[in-house]
Amino acid sequence: MDKALFDDLLASVKEMDQIRRGKRKPSRTSVIEPVAVKKTNVKHS
Repeated sequence: MDKALFDDLLASVKEMDQIRRGKRKPSRTSVIEPVAVKKTNVKHS
């Protein structure tokens, strides 16, 4: 693996660990409503 790509990956993993431990807030979050998932599943069945 290219060193620059590995360094990027390592920085991301360290950031994820900080977020998981509550030392840092995520830059964005996603909320998926269960009803929306159910509607999508029915629509594509």
